[in-house]
Amino acid sequence: MVIFSLLLALFLCAVPLSAEKLILSQEDTYLEYDETLEGFILAVKASPGLGSVLITESSADPEGKLDVYAYRTESRNAINGDEKRILNGSFLNNDEPSQFLIDSTPEPDSILGEAFRIFIPSRLIFGYPWSRNGMISVGRGTWLNIRCFEKPWADYNGAWHDNAFIIDTNQPLVDKTGLTRDIREMVSEEILERIEEAGMEIYTGDNPPILEGTFFISPIFLVSSNISGDPPGHQFSDYYYSFSNQNNLNLTIEVSIQSNSVSGEGTGGFIVGEDGRFTIFVKNNMNNSGGWAKTAEVISGELAADGIKNLTISLVMLDKTGSGYIEIGEGRIIHDGDGFSEKVD
Repeated sequence: MVIFSLLLALFLCAVPLSAEKLILSQEDTYLEYDETLEGFILAVKASPGLGSVLITESSADPEGKLDVYAYRTESRNAINGDEKRILNGSFLNNDEPSQFLIDSTPEPDSILGEAFRIFIPSRLIFGYPWSRNGMISVGRGTWLNIRCFEKPWADYNGAWHDNAFIIDTNQPLVDKTGLTRDIREMVSEEILERIEEAGMEIYTGDNPPILEGTFFISPIFLVSSNISGDPPGHQFSDYYYSFSNQNNLNLTIEVSIQSNSVSGEGTGGFIVGEDGRFTIFVKNNMNNSGGWAKTAEVISGELAADGIKNLTISLVMLDKTGSGYIEIGEGRIIHDGDGFSEKVD
């Protein structure tokens, strides 16, 4: 495990005497990144008067909302998955796979002596279908909040206080050009230059949008090609692209493809971007009735409310057997001709 400090946001504001013991300092917390669990473990020192801790949205986030939700996980975890939470005098149902990030049971800690420990996975859920809701990806620069309670189980009948913090590993995920080492190892500088010269945007940065879901790409037109007799503007069959298991802690993502004749699964997918724009680098294993193929693909676009704008795809054939594919070394740049790929799932 790798241990990081938390950057707590300390505000000069009046705090009731009953809540002063719930104010955290830098020395009261730390983060571990667990590569096996693919997430952080937050440790909070178990000081006298601190009965429980709960992770919520942060009001210190520059884009924060007036209503603040407690975050939930997508699935139960062994670290604090069985912890109880009380609200309005009653314990909440704890049988659902999705769990609140809460701990009322301190345990021995080699750094803090005794600490509350909460697992923070790479993706968190907030809200409910009947209200504001969604999912965030946890990574470098993510704002969260440690809500400290005087009583156990996050009971609001006692004093409580918010301690906003930002995750900062102090380890850059991307280099000075905005790409990761993994991407540099997958795609050479020469290929990137050729793609950009052909008119395709490569978006960089370490804060890409969350792309969970399936998107319908139609109509698909050829932008450019290194294949003789491949005319720009040629229309291809429609495709469905699905994105899942995105992890902005290490900028990885899984990609799958489906059309009437071809299906494929990506390996070693990496994603970069910021401000809603993204670029994915992935190698795909493709299958059709005539055989299999391996392609390298670069996918760029901008996430919108119900889909992706200006989706463009560059692909190069790496290997193949059988028929129905372009030749090894040949490549194309294609795009969604109407400028919008709607989300269907």
